[in-house]
This record gives sequence, C-alpha cells and structure tokens, in this order.
Amino acid sequence: MALRAPRWAAQVVTASAGAGDAPDVGPVKRWAYGIAFAAVPLGLGIFFLIDGRAWMLSRRGFWAIDGLAAVFAALAWIGLGLFMHFHFFWDGRPRGWRVARVGKPLSLLLFGGGLLAASVIFLLRVVGW
Repeated sequence: MALRAPRWAAQVVTASAGAGDAPDVGPVKRWAYGIAFAAVPLGLGIFFLIDGRAWMLSRRGFWAIDGLAAVFAALAWIGLGLFMHFHFFWDGRPRGWRVARVGKPLSLLLFGGGLLAASVIFLLRVVGW
C-alpha cells in the first residue's frame, strides 16, 4: 500500500500555491487590505509587546501567555501584519514589487521565528523546564 498525503494537505498546498503572486486588487481594496486589515495584527503585536502579555491560538481557544514567550508571540503578530501590508499594499502597486520582494520574506521570517520561539518557550514552561 502506497503512502499518500491526506486530502486536507493537498487542499492546503493548492490554496497556498498563489500566495506569493501579486494580488489583483484595485486601489480601494489595496488600502483596505494593505493598511486597515494589516493594522489589526500589527496593532495587536505592538500592544502585546508593550503590555508584556499575549494570546496564542490553540485547539481550545486562546491561551494567555506572559514573559519572554509573550515577547516572541508579539513579534509573530507584528510579522503577520507586516506580511499582509507588504503583500496587499506594496505587491499590488506597479512599482512596489521591489519593496514587497524584500519585505515579504523578512516579515515571514519574523512571523515564523516569533511563533516558533514563543511555542518552544511556552511548551518548556508547561513541561516544567
């Protein structure tokens, strides 16, 4: 019997196939998605960074975390907001692709690194290390 990926994994890969492409949006949607919607996770991340407490999503809802894990979770929220901004605002502009080309990978590194570090620190705290 051959090993096959589950159906949901193929759907995730198919849905994310065009994530790196420039969005086909007009100026109103560019401002709405790239500024207004991107401001939500960016604002949350800045608030969490200042407050010292943050939320992480789990299967049972949200977990409230604090300390160093909250700092990294806040950086992940900021990275998510920056990615949305670079993707929708700068990548949708005729000459903005240069900014998006640099900003999108850096914001994804900030998001992934912050999420990974927050998760590891949080799990080590739960385990008792």
